[in-house]
Amino acid sequence: SIISNIFLSTKIILFFNSPIKIGSKIEIMDKDHPVVGTVLDINFFAIQIQDEAGCEIWFPNNLAMQKPIKQLEK
Repeated sequence: SIISNIFLSTKIILFFNSPIKIGSKIEIMDKDHPVVGTVLDINFFAIQIQDEAGCEIWFPNNLAMQKPIKQLEK
């Protein structure tokens, strides 16, 4: 029950409180592994991002809530 509430609240925050939307070009500013690409999907567990080389990256929502995200373009 607690885990499902955490996942649901993370999803709600990402949908309604986040400036990123599907199609946004973003940079997740991680010191060791920065991620730059276009948002393809936002689901309950992860954000699907396509990088400039065409690779798909699944970035977990719990990490996305902890890292700064820079919106490069809409």
